[in-house]
Amino acid sequence: MLKRFVEYQSVIENITILHQSVIPGLSAPAVCHLKKLTFTDEEWDHLIPTRNVLHTFNEASRLLTGRRYQTLSVENVIRTSLLDAFTQHFDRKLSDDQKEALIISAYLDPHTFKRMTDGDRNTAEESILKQLITDTTIGKTRNIYEPGASQQRKNDPLDMFLIDCDRVQVGQSFQEFWSSYEMELPRLAALVRAYNIRPASSVASESLFSIAGYVQRKQRSSLASNTLRYSMVLRDRDILATLV
Repeated sequence: MLKRFVEYQSVIENITILHQSVIPGLSAPAVCHLKKLTFTDEEWDHLIPTRNVLHTFNEASRLLTGRRYQTLSVENVIRTSLLDAFTQHFDRKLSDDQKEALIISAYLDPHTFKRMTDGDRNTAEESILKQLITDTTIGKTRNIYEPGASQQRKNDPLDMFLIDCDRVQVGQSFQEFWSSYEMELPRLAALVRAYNIRPASSVASESLFSIAGYVQRKQRSSLASNTLRYSMVLRDRDILATLV
């Protein structure tokens, strides 16, 4: 609503300021009422920046709460882009584990990596190194690919990742990138599977459950022979289990 109001600024000013030429024959009370609705230049100067700020927050909310499955890497970029408005939320409301998960997932996504600040990248690198050293689960992935000691010193995983990020092809998706470099960076690929599958919001999963519930109700209300047969199987599944 505010966006449309600002877009029609010229129309509103014509009606409230130049009302006699736009709408001839207005009564004195109507003219007095229109004068009270007139916006000053200072009020427009406040209204337009407010529209711009709210538009940014609205776009961020739409990105995070859409039906598309957004992950933590996108959430981190949106949060840092909102700057001062999200500073308090970042510093005071998120736990250290949540902050670490956000920064690692953004670092491991080649597209959000480009939009990170140098400070965020340094923090992410320290967190990733700590995870690679201390996480015993990730250490098990060495069975997939175990280069020699000399090659490990020459090709540090983080250095290889930084080089590969510069070689990301235009239009190459997140899945394509890690499918190409999964064998070369097995330990970082394990971190990707641990962090970058986490959803940024529950909207996508809630939407899936809602659609599944709708389809289930629709199928139950149908009297087709297949539907009735499947319903009988589900009802008597305990009896059928003893017969199999």
